[in-house]
Amino acid sequence: METTHQKGMISKLSLMISYIKEGYWVYNEINNTGPIDFIAVHPETKEVLKIDAKTCSRRESGPQSGTMIHRIRSQEQKDLGVKIVYWDLENEKRITTKDQDYVDHSTK
Repeated sequence: METTHQKGMISKLSLMISYIKEGYWVYNEINNTGPIDFIAVHPETKEVLKIDAKTCSRRESGPQSGTMIHRIRSQEQKDLGVKIVYWDLENEKRITTKDQDYVDHSTK
């Protein structure tokens, strides 16, 4: 069984790979203590994404059982324009949220 730390690292690396496959240049944060896990830059569009990578977690019980648990950005992340992006380990896909709506980015 994978530990929480291992799941987090798998999610971060999987997200980085998904952006690389889409043509982004990806820059890793190596201290593992900052508000940004990695930066993705698209060389053609010049889009710069500051990403906090999270492992997708779902509620196990209650009336909202099975729904995704959304994390909240810190004030520092909001000020920096950081986006939280989730990796679904079970389905091996990227999930971003916008106003609580899911955007599914399949990498398969």
